[in-house]
Amino acid sequence: MNILFTTFEITTVNKSGFTKPLNDDFRSTIRHICTLKTIENLGYFLRYLKPIESCESVCDINVFKQGIQPLWEDENNLGGGKWIIKLRKEVGHRLLERLIIHLIKGPFSTTDVNGVVASIRPKFFILSIWTRTCPKTNEVKNIIKEIRNLLKVGNEVEVCFKDNDESLRDNSSFKNTTRYTEN
Repeated sequence: MNILFTTFEITTVNKSGFTKPLNDDFRSTIRHICTLKTIENLGYFLRYLKPIESCESVCDINVFKQGIQPLWEDENNLGGGKWIIKLRKEVGHRLLERLIIHLIKGPFSTTDVNGVVASIRPKFFILSIWTRTCPKTNEVKNIIKEIRNLLKVGNEVEVCFKDNDESLRDNSSFKNTTRYTEN
């Protein structure tokens, strides 16, 4: 068995027919799927992950370090935020796999990542990379470069950032983000 550098929890939130709950209620909508402790666990999970483009339900797939919840108010997320990439569903599965494999192989070199969220919507797909801290101005360019290189996407793909304090204030993950274009 090939043990991972840290254990990860895979959870999901089904948002079909979903009304946005308060944060305490949102916690109760999170469903545990599996725990990844080894490379073999990861292989099994990826083999049985349904292709994103065939998903008709509105849901989130969350891959976080064990002990960290996909919640803005989790103590490990409070000082951080999320890098957001909105994509066509057709490319979602391949990019989600790349991101999960990179996350699980070892830490990012430019930022401390707590987890990844794949938000599947009817016509598009959003990848969010959740970080422990918000980036300093001089770190932004290198973080975006690492994200684009790992996903193998160019400057035509917009990368945004939103800190979790702002998400708590406006009760939204994707509104009022900071957009980054050519870097």
